[in-house]
Amino acid sequence: MQATRVVIALLMIAAPVRAQIPKNVPQAIPLWPKGAPGSEGRATEAEEIIGSNVCKVHNPTLTPYVPDAVFLAAGYNDRPDIAEGLARVYLKYKAAKVPAELHIFANVGHGFGYRHDAKTGAAGRWPERFTDWLTDSRLLK
Repeated sequence: MQATRVVIALLMIAAPVRAQIPKNVPQAIPLWPKGAPGSEGRATEAEEIIGSNVCKVHNPTLTPYVPDAVFLAAGYNDRPDIAEGLARVYLKYKAAKVPAELHIFANVGHGFGYRHDAKTGAAGRWPERFTDWLTDSRLLK
């Protein structure tokens, strides 16, 4: 049985990691150059695991990876960094030869499909498109 790691961000899902990260990408990217704000003096302290909690995280990092496939969705009326940025993210995945599906739904903004006044049109049916994509990508049987 193959384990599946799933990440959801901006309605993005990634399958198990098989693609290679380019060699020039660091293994970990610090969020702040000298440690978290207010914790700069403790940035070199080791993290501690207590039960199921990770404590003393004074210098957090991001670990980059390239997914096997990605589903992206945004509203046309969302902030430009999301509505336009997601199109740029799609092109970066395409350049990296990662199969990507992009949906920009007209006449909706941030949080479409989750708002109490959500539209009932195409944007309101994004979960169906997502399920179709999961099936087409063989991530859902």
